[in-house]
Amino acid sequence: MGAASPKHDPAIDDLGTARFALSKAIDLHLTIARVLGPMFEHDQTSLLVFLDLLRASVSHVNATARPNEMATSGLLPDGLRRPVSMRGVSQRTGLPYETVRRHTLRLVERGYCDRVGTQGFIVPARVLNRPEIRRATLSAAPVITRWAAAIQGASDTEGAAAGTQACS
Repeated sequence: MGAASPKHDPAIDDLGTARFALSKAIDLHLTIARVLGPMFEHDQTSLLVFLDLLRASVSHVNATARPNEMATSGLLPDGLRRPVSMRGVSQRTGLPYETVRRHTLRLVERGYCDRVGTQGFIVPARVLNRPEIRRATLSAAPVITRWAAAIQGASDTEGAAAGTQACS
């Protein structure tokens, strides 16, 4: 009786692409930490809470792969932003609730986000129009563009290779 032939395992085949994508995501994360970090005195927890508040409040209208046509100059109006709870930030980031609470209140105090009654918090458009955030956005844009192109290229290559490889 001969040895069993190895079975095709897509998870192993995709590991190289996944590692490549992860390395690009790490590059992007480090760029964001570098360009936005000074706003938060390089406190990465405050930065993470800020970014989660920012993204979660517009995720319901910003889910497509293209810029939302309701955005003016790349910004959605505050009326479209939904308040985000500290519990939601805690669940999405994996940070303890008390840590999120402390950092969120510090962000409010420093003017980086607004409390919306008892519903939660948003990062308003006026914050995103601050000169330091505009500079950070423009500084990160080339890295993001290269990252997206690299991931797309790896995905296209992987897809083409998967289509031509025989599975046994």
